[in-house]
Amino acid sequence: MDSYARHRLDEEAQAESQSLPTRFSAPESIDNWHHERMLGALAPLLAHSGGTRWMTVGDGRFGSDANFLMRHVAAVTATSISDSTLAFAKDKGWVTDYSAENIEALSFGDGSFDWVLCKESYHHLPRPAIGFYEMLRVARLGVALIEPIDAGGGLFHPVKAWAKKAIRGEGAYADDQFEPVGNFIFRVSIGEIAKMMTALNYRTVAWRTMNTFWSERLAAAPKDKPSLAWYATRAGILAQDAACGLRLLAPGLGIVLCFKQDPAPELAAALRAGGFRVETLPRNPYLPAAPGEAAPAAEADPQPATAQPAQPQPAETQTPAQPAEPQPAKAPQPAEA
Repeated sequence: MDSYARHRLDEEAQAESQSLPTRFSAPESIDNWHHERMLGALAPLLAHSGGTRWMTVGDGRFGSDANFLMRHVAAVTATSISDSTLAFAKDKGWVTDYSAENIEALSFGDGSFDWVLCKESYHHLPRPAIGFYEMLRVARLGVALIEPIDAGGGLFHPVKAWAKKAIRGEGAYADDQFEPVGNFIFRVSIGEIAKMMTALNYRTVAWRTMNTFWSERLAAAPKDKPSLAWYATRAGILAQDAACGLRLLAPGLGIVLCFKQDPAPELAAALRAGGFRVETLPRNPYLPAAPGEAAPAAEADPQPATAQPAQPQPAETQTPAQPAEPQPAKAPQPAEA
């Protein structure tokens, strides 16, 4: 049985047991805040995406990513290896359109969507490059990745690995290399993504990093009420940010925007203001310019063009805002940091 088959069975089991993500079952929880925080990093792009059509991939947690996008864009199609949870979500009104898709052979035509979002799914793929090319094929404007990144360890990496094992147990998912659902954790390399884009004659990649902290034992606690879980989550993020700032640790999560058309100057400026680095990739002098390439050189960041972005460093990250006076509590799936 390959990992795709295991993922299909896992989603079918979720549908049968109605094991809902906290977006629908506990929206005020730390777990849901954890996912909203990652998706919130797309805010500069979404602010310039009115009227666009999106597709999500690996959205088998009842279309929760598509549900997030619905309030920001014109239309969203949720996809995953199985439609078992997505059909349930459609009946509940959480998604408007869905399709069971193998990311290595998407059924949609070229440029069927403006953007494709892949959140915490790329690292599940046994052949991620094939999936990446398919996402690019069906996207008209670009692909957005929110994924654990392979950015090097740092002096404190063994400490982080030990902490994961202590917090999560069970070998921290087989020494942080495999996940229980059956996949190898294929972390994204920003440099490799840039090289794949350059090889296809695309010119722009924007990226930023952040750190996350997740524990199943803390996930159900309220996100806005002071508690041990609230402070532990905040401390876990701040500690990683501090270590990254001292270059003792590499950031754990990357948000990578792969543009098939050069972003408008207003969007590029908004991305930089949101903590993104906007990379202008080398032009292939032996090929004509890619369609939509029009951004003037002045819009590029002031460093030499390279297909290998600099070592990722953490962008400014959000942490739970310090609440006012404690209020009574209003009312899990791990993401790799």
